[in-house]
Amino acid sequence: MMNLRSADAKGLVALSLFLHNAAAQVTQFIPECDLASPCVNTSDSTAAAWLVGGHIWEWESSSMPFKGAFRRNRVLVQDGLIKAVEADDGHGVGPEDGARVVDLQGAYAVPGLHDSHIHVEMTGAKRSSVDLANTTSIDDIGQRCKQFAESHPNRAWIVGSGWAQESLKERRMPTRKDIDKYVPDRPVFLYRACFHVAVTNTAGLRAANLPLDQVDSWGKVDGGRVGLYDDGTPDGLFYEEPAYSLVTSYALAESDEVRMEFISSALEEMARTGLTAVQSNDGDAVELYRRLEAAKRLPIRVFHTVMFEDLIQAFAKHMGSEGPSTEEVLQYARTMNDSDRQELLRTQLNVRGPSVHSRVSCDRVKVFADGSLGAKTAAVRQPYKTGTTTNETTGSPAGHSDVETPWQAHAANGTDQGGRGILIETPDELQRRFELATLCGLRLEVHAIGDRAAEEVLDAFDRAGVPPSMRPVLTHCQLLGRDLIDKMKRLGVIGNIQPPFVPTDASWVDKVVGGEALEYAYVWKTIMDGGIPCSGGSDSPIEHFSPLKGILDAIYRPTQHVYPLSSRVTTQPQGQLPPVPSENDTFRPEERLTFDEALALYTIGGAFASRTDDQTAPPPSVLLGHIKPGYAADLTVLDCDISSHSWRSILEARVRGVWVGGQQYVLTDTPTTD
Repeated sequence: MMNLRSADAKGLVALSLFLHNAAAQVTQFIPECDLASPCVNTSDSTAAAWLVGGHIWEWESSSMPFKGAFRRNRVLVQDGLIKAVEADDGHGVGPEDGARVVDLQGAYAVPGLHDSHIHVEMTGAKRSSVDLANTTSIDDIGQRCKQFAESHPNRAWIVGSGWAQESLKERRMPTRKDIDKYVPDRPVFLYRACFHVAVTNTAGLRAANLPLDQVDSWGKVDGGRVGLYDDGTPDGLFYEEPAYSLVTSYALAESDEVRMEFISSALEEMARTGLTAVQSNDGDAVELYRRLEAAKRLPIRVFHTVMFEDLIQAFAKHMGSEGPSTEEVLQYARTMNDSDRQELLRTQLNVRGPSVHSRVSCDRVKVFADGSLGAKTAAVRQPYKTGTTTNETTGSPAGHSDVETPWQAHAANGTDQGGRGILIETPDELQRRFELATLCGLRLEVHAIGDRAAEEVLDAFDRAGVPPSMRPVLTHCQLLGRDLIDKMKRLGVIGNIQPPFVPTDASWVDKVVGGEALEYAYVWKTIMDGGIPCSGGSDSPIEHFSPLKGILDAIYRPTQHVYPLSSRVTTQPQGQLPPVPSENDTFRPEERLTFDEALALYTIGGAFASRTDDQTAPPPSVLLGHIKPGYAADLTVLDCDISSHSWRSILEARVRGVWVGGQQYVLTDTPTTD
C-alpha cells in the first residue's frame, strides 16, 4: 500500500532523520548453542548440529490443497543447509563426528516464516514518530502532535502516521488549518494509515517553499493531486507520493548511518516475531543492506525490490542524459548487449539473485498502478459509492475547485473518470515499463489495489510479453473479478496478499465499493482455489509484521484486530484471550483459509515469490520453504503446536528462536508496544 517510489526515497530517509534522536533501541540478537542454555557469543553456521527432541513440520503437499503435519523428526544442519531429516527415536543422533546436539525440548519447528511485502526502513523509522493509530477525532490528532512537539523541542519537523478519517468522529480528513491550531510554529507532516495521503500544516508548506497564494507555481504533479479549500488555497492534503514529495523533497538530506540504524533495529524485531526472511520495498537501500550484512548486523534474509525510477536513473547515468523518458531508456537498452545491461544493473543497482553465500538479493523492480481504498485513490471499475474521489472536508471532489491547474491532473493519463480513483500510469507507459524490466531480466512487482488497476496491469503484462517464468507479482489484490483471477492464472502471475488488511478494512469497505468489486474483495480462498500461487505479507508499517498474526487473520478473518503474544504487542492481559470470532464477527467467512493454506502463504508462497523454490536452479542458489535435505537451514521454532486448536494456540504461542542459514538465534522476551 505504501508508495515508496524513488522520488520519495528522500521522504523515507527524511522520516528516518526526523526520528534520529529518538531511535528505538533493540538489544542485539546473541547467537546461542542451545535454546535453553545461557547466552554465548559464538555461533558457527558451518559446524554440524543435530536438532533433536522436537516436532518438525513436514509438507505432504506443496500445492493446493496444501497439506502438512508436525513429525517427531530430527534434523542435521551443516554448512548452512539441512543435510538430513529422519525419525527421532531417541536412540542416538547419527555417526557424524563432532556434531553438536541441540535439544529442542519439545518445541515445534516450521520452515522459516517469510513476509513477502514489507517496508523495513519505514517500519524502523516509524517507531519514534507521532503514533496516530486509533485516533478518534481531529482534536485527538492535534493533541498528540502538540504533546510530541512539546516533548521534542529540537525536532525541526513533527512527523507522524496512522490517522484514518473513517475512525474520526468528524468523518473527514484533517487539513492544515486543523493542525495549525495545535502546532502553528513548526512544520508538521502526517501520513494517513495507508501512506497514500498526507497532510501538512501552514508551516510545512512554507518550509517546502510552497506559497499559499501561488498554487500555479508549484508545478505539475503527474500521478498525484493536491487538495484545495473552496477559496482555491491549498488545504494541506496531498494525494499520492508525486504530490506529497513536494513537501518531503524539501524536508531533509540523506544519512546512511541513520537509515542503517532503523533497518537493523527493525529486522531484529521482525526476527523476534519469527520471521527469517522479508521481501522489502525500501527505495535505494540495497547497498545499506549489503553494508549491514558485511558488519554482521543482518539477522534475517532480505529480498530487495528496487523502485522503477531507480532503474531509469541507472540508465540515465549510463546514457549521460538527465530525466530521460521510459521510451528513451527502452530504446537505448535495446542497443546494448545483455552482458552490458547486466553489468550496469550490478554496478548501479546492486542487482544479484538469491544465493547461499549472501542474505541479501535484489532481482525485482517495483511499479505503482494506483493508490489505496482508504484514500479513494485505488483505481476501480465502478465509481466509489461516495461519488468522486473526495477530500471529505466538505464532501466535494478532491481539489475543491472547478478550476483546473497544471498540477491538479488526477493521474499521468489525466483521469479520475467518474470517481473511479487514480491510474498512476497510462496503459502504454505500464507496457513500456514492463518491457524494460523484462529486457533487463528484472522481475516485476506491481502495486494494484483496485480492480481497474489490476485489469490494466494484467493487460500490460500480456502486451509486454512478460513470461510466466519471470513470476510477475501483483501486490495487494484487494479488489478483483472472476475474469481477472482467470487472467492471473493464464499469465502466471503471483498474488501477493496481506491478510491483516481484512480486520483493518472490514468495517468500512462495503461503504466505499459495491457490486462485483465487493463480491471479489479480499477473496484469498477464491484466488488460491483458482490456481494462483500466493504469498503473504504485512505491508508493515501499514500493519504489524507478526507472521503469526498474518496466519491468524488468514484463517479467521476477524473484523477486529487481535494480536498474538508473539507479536510483542501487549494488548491482551496474560491468560485472557478473546473468543473465536463468530460468523457475524468474520469478514466473508467463506474465504477463510485452512491452517495449512495459511502457513503456506508464509513459507512455500514466500519461497515461490522470491524464486527460492527451484530445485533445478544452478548453484549458488538457495532453497527455502521446506525442512528437508538440500534446503537452507531456516527454521522458526515455537513453543507449542499452532496447527491444532489454532485460535488459542496461535495467540498464545511464543517464538523460542529462529535459524537462518544454519545460524541459531535465541530471542529475548521483552515485548514492545508497537
